[in-house]
Amino acid sequence: MTENVEQQELSAGEVIAAFIGKRLEDNLAAFREYLPEVYEMFKEYQEQRYFLIYDAEGNINVLDRDSGELQFGSNPVQEVMDNLDRYLANPVMRPYYMVGSQESETNPVHNRCLKAIGEVQQGILGKMNLGKLAISLPDDAGIPTVEYFQPYSVALPEQINSFFVLSIGLGFDIEHLYLNRDIRKLCIVEPEPDIFYCSMQLMDWASIIEKSVEKNFKIYIGISEDQDKLVKDVAGYITRSGRHNAAGSYIYSAFYKEEYEAVFKDFKSEMDLGLLTGYGFYDDSRLSLAHTYHNFRNGVPCIRSNRSVNKKFGQENVPIFVVGSGPSLDDDLAFIKENSDKAIIISSGSALRTLYLNGITPDFHSELERTAHVPVCLKASADGDEFFEYLKKIRLVGMSQLHPEAYKLFGMAGQMPKDTETGSLAIRRLFSGEGVALISRAAGSCLHVAFTFAVLAGFKDIYFFGADMGSKYLDRHHSKGSMYDEMNEKSLERYKIKEKNTVEFDANFGDDKVYSYSYLPMFKRILEGNINGWNSNFQGTLNINNCSDGALIKGADPIRSCDLELSDIDLDISKSDMADGIMTSYFSFYPEEKDAEQIAEFISDSLPKIEAMCEWLKAHISEVESVFEAADVVDNLSYQFHANLEDIGLEIDDSWLYSLFDGTLLYVLSAIQSTLFLPISEEKRVDAFNNIIPALHQLCDDIVDEMTSDPFKTDQEEFYTLFDK
Repeated sequence: MTENVEQQELSAGEVIAAFIGKRLEDNLAAFREYLPEVYEMFKEYQEQRYFLIYDAEGNINVLDRDSGELQFGSNPVQEVMDNLDRYLANPVMRPYYMVGSQESETNPVHNRCLKAIGEVQQGILGKMNLGKLAISLPDDAGIPTVEYFQPYSVALPEQINSFFVLSIGLGFDIEHLYLNRDIRKLCIVEPEPDIFYCSMQLMDWASIIEKSVEKNFKIYIGISEDQDKLVKDVAGYITRSGRHNAAGSYIYSAFYKEEYEAVFKDFKSEMDLGLLTGYGFYDDSRLSLAHTYHNFRNGVPCIRSNRSVNKKFGQENVPIFVVGSGPSLDDDLAFIKENSDKAIIISSGSALRTLYLNGITPDFHSELERTAHVPVCLKASADGDEFFEYLKKIRLVGMSQLHPEAYKLFGMAGQMPKDTETGSLAIRRLFSGEGVALISRAAGSCLHVAFTFAVLAGFKDIYFFGADMGSKYLDRHHSKGSMYDEMNEKSLERYKIKEKNTVEFDANFGDDKVYSYSYLPMFKRILEGNINGWNSNFQGTLNINNCSDGALIKGADPIRSCDLELSDIDLDISKSDMADGIMTSYFSFYPEEKDAEQIAEFISDSLPKIEAMCEWLKAHISEVESVFEAADVVDNLSYQFHANLEDIGLEIDDSWLYSLFDGTLLYVLSAIQSTLFLPISEEKRVDAFNNIIPALHQLCDDIVDEMTSDPFKTDQEEFYTLFDK
């Protein structure tokens, strides 16, 4: 006897409930196997603010419980897909072009290669229908400056290298995009865990992960309500996956809230300034080696780890003013002068001339850059012989790559090997047994050097002046009286603030906004990281204050100079004797002629290894037939170049040699990767890649030729015409 079972139809609400439950279960299983950190975050997750809701008719939406507002309109799925359709026709890309690059006397090897790549890019850009070009032109130092323009009159290509999603939203659009295009590297930047949890209940993450595994594509999911941590984590992912892969990436905003603005702005700033610019290149590295060699040859004392030497002169009880050249320095000059006998003063870069014109003599001065523009600017700051006599009263603290002529201008001087510099890495190999140590947190400007030296030298009470990291006024970029006032119009043009290229930061005082531009947003972030790092090292014993009327600097307490009350220095030692004692005790390694000869011999012995590295690169740069094959070649040049020490014939102690190559490779590979994923036919992109190969081979040959013929040639002052009228 058969039994008839009457089936009941499920309501739309019951169907969507079953769908959500099954989708979440399948996605959690996929995350557990392939992305366990995501699984651990969401396996027993409870929403806090945003909730996925649905009604009896099966209509879904996202509810903000705090405001009681729905986050989508009457048809959320259609809304999401319409957003994707608009994007597909007009994608946002972060290109990296070398169009307009020129050969230069200051950076001949690097710029010669960039010029050749730029010519290939120019050819392919001519085949594109762009509303405006995004051009990267080198500045006087040979460093590309990036400007981005939108929109493009193009569609999103079928093959994508890096795709960044700013908040996942419901996720249907990302699912459709990923399953219908090939994306090598997908990165989700999610400031709200609740929203990501909504996507886990709706979109087919399991199929996305399955495709990524099948095609060996990468997925990174960064989730954090802590905005600083989120930006830092995503930047770390990009660094690990190769900074060159950030070039030519596409950025898509799937879900937007006003409170996301700050984190997305920080992310874009990190990508634009922190990941693709501001890094050295081959010519920089060779100059670093040459200048370090000559500074040793000239006997410039080097900082040294030596516990047998007394380094305490009461400085832990004395304030130190770290003086930059921001516009607000002008407002504090009277205070600095009035209190110059109550604190140690360390100036940085162009602030020195401002102090000189206002009758203030710093105890120390800091410089960082390797190029000859440093001695050129110092000499141009002169107002007769009196200025050079003034310099003889000051103690110069410079990095080892600093131009040798700069050290000769000051009464006392000491050099510090910077942790990432080629010259510094070489002398560490040779003289670490003598206590010569690398100094970290000395980038990216001479202000950073001044701050780090203040901490290393034992000062605990630190005050920033003129550390503006931008300007409240579009017509003021540095302090009055700085050497910028003396520059010719052509040189000064590059320092003028262009509002469209600025990033706005909260002010240190008041509700004003500060316009930050060029490398200053990156410098601000680096300084904040340095402050955090030193505070951690010294377990909160540092008192770090910011008197600058510029951008708010995290970790430095805002305080106006008028609110400072400084006591007279009550020590059994004068300021001058304290500063002299610091110099002689910290900079206690005195290079001799034999040490310079040892460096020269070491570099000579390293030449066959440099040649072997160049031959490896040339052997692994070959023609390709597809865009993804070319992308694999680019990644291989970045990853395997460092991983194949034995294949190249190197030992672990030779790893310092990579510093000669890494900067230029970053620029070159970034430009290539960007070109490979332009929205144009694959055939044209592959042709462009194959046409760039001769320039890369020539780059390798040029490096070998120069390192063999004249590795210790210094930068020449005549190259710099900053003050020629």
